[in-house]
Amino acid sequence: RFRYSLSLYGKTKSNESRGRALYLSLVRRICQRSGIRLVGKRYDLGGKCLIGGSGRLTASYPIAPTDIVDILPLVKHGASVANESFVPCSFSGGLGSLSLHVLLNDVKVIYDAAHTRLSQGVEVPIALEYLNETAALCQRVLETTVHPQIQKCLKLTATAYANSKDLDLALVAAEKCLTVSVALNGFDSSEAYNAHLAMSDIFFAQGKIVEGMKHYRAVLFLAEAMAGPNYSHAALYFNIGRQYVEAGRHEDALRFYEVATKKRNQDRVIDGVIARHYALALVRLERFKEAFDCEKNTFSLYSALYGEDHDRTKESAKYMKHFMTLAIQQGKLQQQKDKDTAKSSAADAIAKQLLAAEDARAAKKNKKANKRRTK
Repeated sequence: RFRYSLSLYGKTKSNESRGRALYLSLVRRICQRSGIRLVGKRYDLGGKCLIGGSGRLTASYPIAPTDIVDILPLVKHGASVANESFVPCSFSGGLGSLSLHVLLNDVKVIYDAAHTRLSQGVEVPIALEYLNETAALCQRVLETTVHPQIQKCLKLTATAYANSKDLDLALVAAEKCLTVSVALNGFDSSEAYNAHLAMSDIFFAQGKIVEGMKHYRAVLFLAEAMAGPNYSHAALYFNIGRQYVEAGRHEDALRFYEVATKKRNQDRVIDGVIARHYALALVRLERFKEAFDCEKNTFSLYSALYGEDHDRTKESAKYMKHFMTLAIQQGKLQQQKDKDTAKSSAADAIAKQLLAAEDARAAKKNKKANKRRTK
């Protein structure tokens, strides 16, 4: 349409890869800036497109006019909460807060007092009372719970309850925080990402792996949607694998560890940790030879980073020796099993031959007896 082609981003290297342009993130950003809401479905972005004429509701592809469900009114520079707007001017020198949302001096003072106590880890019950009072004051003035200040209070409340090991109340506050975050910024926002992450941590602390995994998969989806496929998500896949290990689902953990090892990562130490856990998962499934090969990668990473005299490198060498011993023992047992299986198969074959010979003799005798009777 615009008669130009991208020289760096958007280059097509193959039919499967459409380049480095993050089309989903770009569409998401445009919708957020323009107030457009689209139907949640899979769009074929980055390929051929069809754009209709102006002034009429004509067909277009991959986003059709019928995919637009709502257009929201926006106020430009309505707030500077995310540091994306101007700073209010003040000649007195006391700005108080850079946010242009509804501000209450009492709310700010109480919230800061609660935040200070929680950061120091002292007087947690008093801090929780302050947070509840802050949220109540905001709701009295605004007559709604959908406000950034209330979202911040709920987030801090969930953190305080979680640190106090009161997980049920922490889960209630985290659910409210997720609801307010989605209502304020949409489901594909960093606030919703953090809320899902907090809920997954609480569920994992309660031992509810299945419920926590649902939210962690939402975290993974949001990370890939917002950051794009070129961003390193190895740590997210690694954490999911760890949770599956704790749940005893080693096959599922192995799948996520395998994906984590293939993801691009800039930290070689994390690569070594992922490879170590991948090897341990293979050991739990009694795949010792593959575990040895995986630990070999860990040893090479640690040798290059720390040298052969470092404790981590020596520990990796011990793991390699142990895995090799297990692999050799498993190989010997397998050879013995194969020999026993071959012997039993040979014995079964001989027994079948003997039975077949006896059956043939019996059939011959019966045939002769029948002939005598007929005579």
